[in-house]
Amino acid sequence: MPGAQARADYPVRRAEAVSRDCSGRIARTAACRAARYFPDRASRRHYEVVTYFADLSAYSYALSGRDDDLAEQSGAVNIGWLGASHEFPVGQAPGWLVPGILKLVTGGLVNLMRGYHSCHLCRRPHWPPIEMKLGEREQVLLGNGEIRVRGAGGMLYAAPSLIAHYVAEHSYLPPDGFIEAIREAARTG
Repeated sequence: MPGAQARADYPVRRAEAVSRDCSGRIARTAACRAARYFPDRASRRHYEVVTYFADLSAYSYALSGRDDDLAEQSGAVNIGWLGASHEFPVGQAPGWLVPGILKLVTGGLVNLMRGYHSCHLCRRPHWPPIEMKLGEREQVLLGNGEIRVRGAGGMLYAAPSLIAHYVAEHSYLPPDGFIEAIREAARTG
């Protein structure tokens, strides 16, 4: 059973994958190059490549290999690494969840990346980055790092900063343990 379907009591949504046809264009991606040079092994139609990990699967995305990094993040699980071609649980999230996530984003991202990842579930351009409002004045940029939050029993949740957008705009409903960890972090932080 895939992690994204772990909450069988909630409906799931399959996002439309964004497809492109690279025939007749300059090959800019590995899939296009493969289609051009090895047409028998690759299709000329391909999907936008994004990082997908099932909810509650072991975290392994941006481990640097340093001993302190591995020790700090050992046992972390993935939350909210949605893929356009994968189902994910949907539902009504508590009203405090998105502001709680955004407070964690502003409190310090980990695994900062060069540049911004855009939402592959939306049909919006890759630039400018996704912004969300926190409070009346603060704008929060999303898509360039991850948040960490510790839940009950010491469970460490690792989520992309775009999880706030996924919850607000695509009705993604994270697992209950993550929701409770956000509630606790908002209460104590």
